[in-house]
Amino acid sequence: MYPSGSNNFRIQGGGPPDRRRSGRCHRRESKVKIRLGPLPVAIALAALLATAAFAQDSEWFSQSGYTIMEAVGSDQFGYVLIGTNETGAFQLLSKGDWYKDRFRLDAVGSEQAKVVTKDNTTAAVPILHRNVPADIFLLALSTVTQRSVVIGAQVDALKTVTPELLSDPAKLAAYCQEEGLDVRVFDDCMVVRKGAFPKDLKPFAPAGPQLACAVNVMRSDLSTVAASLAKVSGKIVTPTGKFDGKLTVRSIGLSPEALAYYVEKASGAGFKVEEPKPVVQAPTAAAPVAAPRTVAARDRFKELMRSGNHLAAARFAQAIIKKHPAKAAGYNYYGLALWKLGHKQTAVKAWQKALRLEPANQYAQQVLRKIKTQQVAQAGTSKAPARL
Repeated sequence: MYPSGSNNFRIQGGGPPDRRRSGRCHRRESKVKIRLGPLPVAIALAALLATAAFAQDSEWFSQSGYTIMEAVGSDQFGYVLIGTNETGAFQLLSKGDWYKDRFRLDAVGSEQAKVVTKDNTTAAVPILHRNVPADIFLLALSTVTQRSVVIGAQVDALKTVTPELLSDPAKLAAYCQEEGLDVRVFDDCMVVRKGAFPKDLKPFAPAGPQLACAVNVMRSDLSTVAASLAKVSGKIVTPTGKFDGKLTVRSIGLSPEALAYYVEKASGAGFKVEEPKPVVQAPTAAAPVAAPRTVAARDRFKELMRSGNHLAAARFAQAIIKKHPAKAAGYNYYGLALWKLGHKQTAVKAWQKALRLEPANQYAQQVLRKIKTQQVAQAGTSKAPARL
């Protein structure tokens, strides 16, 4: 479309019919000539060069073995790619994720995704918009919405992606029922299973502060999920019961106990989660070590945070909470460590607990006020909270 008055396309000849006095209508014989100006030629040449560059830039991507099947998400939540590797297994990519150190996802459009290698080679790769299995789509959906999910079934039926499911629980339930699945969406987790859940199914209710863990397994057996949970939590995790199907699990902020609870509801089998047995050392004649002072505990926590050992810092904060459950300091430490681990919702709950214990606690007030302000201004994207 060119602006009004543009002379890039000029038409000569033609015109209305010549009506003579005799009343008969005669049409002048005319020839239409189209002159192609310099601007369209430049545009056509640029398009041709862009096509050639695209083919050259994306050649290395075609050799990576990754095929983009679909993109799930929205402008509000962001997008995640559903793709397959060279073996045909599914793999999800969010913005910034790397695929086998070969490329990372930089941006997602309606028809193409932009990927970048370590040497900054870029390619615009087409999104094929192919149907994907139902359980893989539900996993992508939970990734987009940053909600934990436990799926106790492998559903190979291909489904068309419908973005409306992101915000419509009724459509999500109907989607699952088509494949003989049942779904429950709680504040901390979406749980899916074959058949129907009990009508009185309730969300997990923790007995006290618990350490969050990050588990991400796709179409795995019960023992694989247990091993992954034991690795990230440092606890002893033993499968209980028998489950012959495949589990898909993505834990964001769930404690090992909560994850075990939802796995049991989704599969009929679960885990026994236990603390590792302490190493008993022989007593020595040294004087007993006094309980750490508040200042010493704070210094130890700050040392763990500065070293980047956020998981150890979270466990240290839990020990403080257990020793001083009525004080806000332990919850403030716990919230900061969880925030650094990426468990932001659980971190906010820890700071809210600190404020309930000590309504005048300035740190908890400051952090929660800052998060609330940033959520309003940036639609949920916030920076790290203030340091202790």
